[in-house]
Amino acid sequence: MHISQKPYADLTARDCAIAFGIPTSFDLYINARECQTSDLVCNLFPKWEKYCYDFVKPFEAVIPYLNRTGVEILEGATTNSFSSLFLHYKVVILFTHWKGQTVEFTDGMKQIEEVVDAIPVDFSGIIDLCVCHPVSLVRQIRSNRPYCLIRFQHNKARPAYWLYFYRLIFDLLANNYTNYLDAFEAAVNSLRAI
Repeated sequence: MHISQKPYADLTARDCAIAFGIPTSFDLYINARECQTSDLVCNLFPKWEKYCYDFVKPFEAVIPYLNRTGVEILEGATTNSFSSLFLHYKVVILFTHWKGQTVEFTDGMKQIEEVVDAIPVDFSGIIDLCVCHPVSLVRQIRSNRPYCLIRFQHNKARPAYWLYFYRLIFDLLANNYTNYLDAFEAAVNSLRAI
């Protein structure tokens, strides 16, 4: 599954940004609960202790490693801050929750069209969707933003799994690989081997 293409060669960690649309701290968690902006918090993780154990603690463990690689980390991503990443980075990873036809950001659940509108029409980099089952979003992006490459997984997994998956990708980029797509592929292959 070697998908590297010339326009995507030599994409290092410094060319990448990860936008977290789900709460990454106690303050963001409380704000999401009080404002009722988070389906993940309000419906799936209404207890802080469980959310902290399942996501925040692993996040806190992984972030120092990601920071050392040079990848940009955006916590508390809104649709506007997510949109601004496309002006500065060639790889934008959206790490968030999906429900129905909506995607979770700190400023609330956003319709697919709002997410697509946040991506510049001429963006020709990579959008990596770390969102469970984003098939309709992928279709809309492909139809309306034809110059970009979209990475996504069909698998549903716990957020902590995906955090460590991205740590592996950026560890590979920092140590062995000079290309984001090759590091992604190597990370998938090494997890399959387990």
